[in-house]
Amino acid sequence: GWSRHDRIYVECDSVTGGACSGIKNISAAASEVYAGGPNGRISTMQGELASGIKARQFSASSGSGITAAADFNDPTKLSETSNTKCYTATSDSGDCSGVTGIALPSGTFTFPLASGHTSNPSWHTTLGNLSFTSVTMDADIP
Repeated sequence: GWSRHDRIYVECDSVTGGACSGIKNISAAASEVYAGGPNGRISTMQGELASGIKARQFSASSGSGITAAADFNDPTKLSETSNTKCYTATSDSGDCSGVTGIALPSGTFTFPLASGHTSNPSWHTTLGNLSFTSVTMDADIP
């Protein structure tokens, strides 16, 4: 089946009753990998609504050598789909100069969770009091 893994971090001007007002900064990554194909993609986004959010997508390219879901942990087997748009609160043509978005790491990484799954309750228990200030695709962060 599918291995989906999503992480999102949003910095707000204020939070009232769980509702975020005035989104200032956002970083996110999502993977959808299907073992039965194998096929899938990894998508990321990073930036600010005022100046621009850069979205990036990585997927298996033709002849990439992906034969199993775990191959999505190897960034050399993935190709980026070009995206020249920069999204702001009001358009998709903002200036993203200086906003590179979130790239794949240079070495093997585990973010796609393609070689196994740990339930959320187990993961949270292991990590203790989970908190973070950004999303990254670093090799050693699940």
